[in-house]
Amino acid sequence: MLLIAALSRAAEPDAKLVQANAQQTTIDLKLTGFRFDTLRVGGAMLGVIPKFTNSFSAEKPGAPDLPHRVFIIGVPAGARVEATVLPGAVEELRGLTVAPFPSARLEEGEQRVEYLPDTQTFSRNDFFPTDLISVDAPDLFRQQRVVRVVVSPVQYNPAQKTLRIYQELRL
Repeated sequence: MLLIAALSRAAEPDAKLVQANAQQTTIDLKLTGFRFDTLRVGGAMLGVIPKFTNSFSAEKPGAPDLPHRVFIIGVPAGARVEATVLPGAVEELRGLTVAPFPSARLEEGEQRVEYLPDTQTFSRNDFFPTDLISVDAPDLFRQQRVVRVVVSPVQYNPAQKTLRIYQELRL
């Protein structure tokens, strides 16, 4: 089994490779550098955007703008890929409005960015995203079969304005 780029630099203290062999890979993820950015448009505060070290946002436009962590993992040919997560310490913060992920469009040759919440998503009384971990279909990278594992340690319940933060996860 091959772990590519995700753990290759010593400057990434948030993830620790616990075990890697032909049957499984185990990674401990500990959120570091957690913070909130505040989104202001035209002087009005639209909400906060949670972030942590090595995270990125990639939601659908209008969904809550939440951070994710990605690992690219090499897998043997013909192997079946599953991902499980064992959550560790968790914290809930109430009374927060998370900003929506922006949408971009061209208007008169210029790119316009809008922060319009998806009413269906923001009216849910459930934590988003539902799954803490997901695995994309296998792909080839320089003749190595790899999968993209997306970890979502931050969830948001828009109806209750509650942010759930999993400080530690074992993948």
